Amino acid sequence: RSSRDHEGLAIQRFADGPLALLPMSEPHLLSLIWSTSKNKAKAILEMNEVAFLHEVNAASEGVCGKIVEADRRYSLPVFQQVVSSLHPCPGAVLIGDTARTIHPLAGFGVNLGIEDVRSLETRVLAGAGGLSGWARQRQLRSRMMTTLMWSFERLWGARGAYALTARNSGVKWYNEFSA
Repeated sequence: RSSRDHEGLAIQRFADGPLALLPMSEPHLLSLIWSTSKNKAKAILEMNEVAFLHEVNAASEGVCGKIVEADRRYSLPVFQQVVSSLHPCPGAVLIGDTARTIHPLAGFGVNLGIEDVRSLETRVLAGAGGLSGWARQRQLRSRMMTTLMWSFERLWGARGAYALTARNSGVKWYNEFSA
């Protein structure tokens, strides 16, 4: 729970690994997702509430006001994988989360699922036939994005001036590239 109304905005901070504050239905209620190392996650889970709130407020840099109350904490492993074939048998394709699992950073899983549907629709409406080419194209895109997310995760875990410069440049490049 935050001291300030979130106004329906989802916010990400990257001071100590990707940290997302996601708005809930109540104006001061947030869901927190914090991607961090296994050791840090273990330490966070073992903290009392006062220490935890201090840690969250430091990492969130006050973007949603002061976090004043926390509910239960959970730790879940993050892994990425892509199925071996998006077209496993005649007449069937795998799309979205059935085709891949990707790091939740920036919501790319949803974006890739939407891309799957749009590209499949375009192919079908164009009467392009066979789905093997579509499956290969989407497989390549999936692997490219999981590699990018792995790189982002490694980059945000790195410390020092060079890492900070690389992170800032990478985010700037991505923002320009995806616009």
